[in-house]
Amino acid sequence: MTKFKKSLFGVAALAGIISPVALAASCTDTDTKTPDPNTSGGDTGNKDNQGSTTNTKTYYEYANNLKSALSNRLDANSINTVKVGVNFSKDREQWNAILAVIDRFNSLSNEYKSRKTELDAKKATGTLTDEETAELAKIDDFLKYYKKVELINLGSGGYNAGAQYVNDKLTAKNTNELFSIILNYPVVASNLASKGMLLNFDSENANLSNKLTNFKSEFTKANNGNTSYVSNPGTWVVPALLSGNVLGVNAPVMSYILETMESKGAKINLSDYDAIKEQGKNDRNAVKKLWGEPESSVNLSGYTVDQSTFSSAQKLFEFANKAKTLFSISKDRNSNVHVLGIDDAAGFIETLAYSSVGADDDKFLVKVVTKDDTILADYESIKDENSQIGKNMVAIYDALKGAIATGAVVIQADGVYSSTDGKNHKYALNVGSSAGYYQSFVSGNKTTSELSIKLNVKEFVPVKYFKVFSKTEGDKSYVKTDKKYNTNGIYSPDDIPSYVQAKDDRYNYYANDDTAKSSLASYLEKLKSNTEPSDNFIVFTVDPKDKHLAELKNLTSTKSDTFVYLGQYRTDRTASSTNTIYELFGTIKKMDESLGGIITRGSESVLNRNELFAFSAPSQWKPTDPHVVYTQGPSLIGIHTNEAVDNATRLFVKFLLSNDKYTFNVKNVGQNAGTTEKSGTPMDIVSSSGSYIFPVNGFENQDFSKETNVYLKRAKQDFANVIKQGDVYHAFAEIGDPNANIFRQQFKTAFINLNNNIVNSSNGTVSGSSYRRDIIDSIVTGAQAIFQK
Repeated sequence: MTKFKKSLFGVAALAGIISPVALAASCTDTDTKTPDPNTSGGDTGNKDNQGSTTNTKTYYEYANNLKSALSNRLDANSINTVKVGVNFSKDREQWNAILAVIDRFNSLSNEYKSRKTELDAKKATGTLTDEETAELAKIDDFLKYYKKVELINLGSGGYNAGAQYVNDKLTAKNTNELFSIILNYPVVASNLASKGMLLNFDSENANLSNKLTNFKSEFTKANNGNTSYVSNPGTWVVPALLSGNVLGVNAPVMSYILETMESKGAKINLSDYDAIKEQGKNDRNAVKKLWGEPESSVNLSGYTVDQSTFSSAQKLFEFANKAKTLFSISKDRNSNVHVLGIDDAAGFIETLAYSSVGADDDKFLVKVVTKDDTILADYESIKDENSQIGKNMVAIYDALKGAIATGAVVIQADGVYSSTDGKNHKYALNVGSSAGYYQSFVSGNKTTSELSIKLNVKEFVPVKYFKVFSKTEGDKSYVKTDKKYNTNGIYSPDDIPSYVQAKDDRYNYYANDDTAKSSLASYLEKLKSNTEPSDNFIVFTVDPKDKHLAELKNLTSTKSDTFVYLGQYRTDRTASSTNTIYELFGTIKKMDESLGGIITRGSESVLNRNELFAFSAPSQWKPTDPHVVYTQGPSLIGIHTNEAVDNATRLFVKFLLSNDKYTFNVKNVGQNAGTTEKSGTPMDIVSSSGSYIFPVNGFENQDFSKETNVYLKRAKQDFANVIKQGDVYHAFAEIGDPNANIFRQQFKTAFINLNNNIVNSSNGTVSGSSYRRDIIDSIVTGAQAIFQK
């Protein structure tokens, strides 16, 4: 047996890449040509007088027929490889998985070339069998279109940074620094489509054609009518790495709440109740220390906790308010323990709003409209508080505002996750991404640490703290944090080291004024002359609106030998009215006990893996509303390069989406960590690296009982419900649109500001607060470009 056949890449495996086995294909076999947008050739169709064209063809080179899109397409003829752009960190799980898949695909070309040499020799002697003749034809087709695939890191900053990178290159018409594939949200596809640069993964060549017939239609809306400027049929947006929201349950805290409610007369009808009690019992002393003893005056006779308590947000807010008042410490609205944390206000609230209008797209906050045969997004509905969706949003706002006022519910700021404090038993529940499972508990026998400052006897815990040390580059001095990323630091805008690039600014702090620059310089001198252990030097951040800010500043006067105020800082080297401002404080030697210090918690004071449960995230506003499952995550999106690379891209995507199983050598995380051999389809390898779901046909029938990741297990069950019970469960995903990120950010910011204003008020009320002022006006003002006519 040849080496080629030993590696299981005979005719059957090859067929999955270059013939329509895994995905349905077109029936013709002619190479596509990029049409001249200045003529009526190609797929541009018949021009009309509305600035668009009509077309009756079944294959489309462009995502829409707008003349502006057709005329903007540019070739990058100097590129001869398929580049895959991602914002995953190098040498982390997702990066290593994608790299392993790419390496396996590239290795096929060498295997096929070797096999072709053998078959060509037999062909020359006339001894090829019929099976080998077919195999040779398939190999020739593969090698005809194959080009090397490379993985490109787009830097830090997440998906938004990747989207901005693409937008910047499109605006500058710099196609040579683009790539063939990006893993990102449909907003990127919308932007590309508006410029005529979105690649159709489908083809008139059957060997290159990719269609979405192997995917559940419930999860392909972004490709079929839910993305602006993607109007023509084709394979434009492939749902690759989906995740949902889950309701994380801290068993030690939740068991204390439920058992106390039961002792106060409530009925608990939850299938997981016994398991939650069993897994939560060991940390009871630590939980009581944080939450307090049960209040004797509470009476919950007639109250029932069942599954609808957690599926309906209306009932969940009621539960949270009751739970917050159960204990002697937690009942104080200013205590640092909370019942429910919400990591992403936009995804959470939009899900409830969509459910409240019966999962009807035409009644939602953002609508899809068609103008001149082109799909666009319409944001006007957010301004009408008298419509059905407007009235429902007022009700959601009022209930949420009340729960924030009691301290029962917290809407987290950007980059802040409930799991951080949840691991220390300060949250009973949190709504977050199913992809965040491994960040939601403390592994093994590890401990957690947090900085505690004592104010008026009460504990104050800043959002972030860093151990720091001084560093220099030439005549530039700066404060470096102990984070693993070498760019993380605290800088004067005048003394930024050369290796710190603007794309990484969101992880850095820059002095916002001359006062901060002077304070930072003074702090650096203390660091340089330090005789204390370096672990004693700590910097932490505080929101300028935080109610404790004045007390903290006062401490820097009374404890100046230990504690200093560093001033105001921003996370952008360039000053702007849109900068987020932070107040920074630092320690200069070991803190005395009267001021506080680092608190370390062991296994019986932190959330361990077995103590973390997962419920479905709230999927309804009222219990009578339909269930809505929020879906998110990056899609496979193609970018036009040139004809040869476009075809090579389609060939790689065909491999990526195939149902054939291969063996991959996946690098382990860490230097010199070796590799692990894994078997599966290419997308099995990629999706499993980050707790993602690849929603192909049949996934809903899998046995989820053996899934050890309880967040992923719950998300899979929720997604399966959408398919199996489509009359009751509906999928929701935000519209892909060039303005989608702007709208989403302003929507989130409005609710984050609502939370902060209530928290920092004296009694939980804010003068003049209303849905119109706090939400509508905030969004319209913050996203003026969307609403200007």
